[in-house]
Amino acid sequence: EVTFPGEIPADVLAAFDEQAKAKMDEGMAPHLQKHETELNKKEAEDKKERDRTDKEIELKTKETKKAQETEQEKAQEEVGQQRKEWQTENQKIRDQYDEDIKKERVKADDDITKKIDDTDKKVEDELGKAEKQAA
Repeated sequence: EVTFPGEIPADVLAAFDEQAKAKMDEGMAPHLQKHETELNKKEAEDKKERDRTDKEIELKTKETKKAQETEQEKAQEEVGQQRKEWQTENQKIRDQYDEDIKKERVKADDDITKKIDDTDKKVEDELGKAEKQAA
């Protein structure tokens, strides 16, 4: 193999690379170990934070659901109460109407009875006059 002045022969370069790699690996090992340890610690912290956040979200979801259910129950109770009030008011109106109709019927019956009585009296009076005149 031909080498030029100042050029490093390939076999020398390969030997250097092999020795340098071993030396670099030895020097980098503590740094790589430290980096891996920090990375694992960071991943564990991230997982712990995700778990905490997931639990918090789950709790908030349950609280929100409970609050919504409570509001729905209140709304249903209010609707039920309003329905009862409406039914009570409606019944009062019906009762008043029935009472008014009954009063009108009694008045009409009284008017008819009075008219009949007045007519009967008038007929008796006329009949009495006619009988007196005929006698």
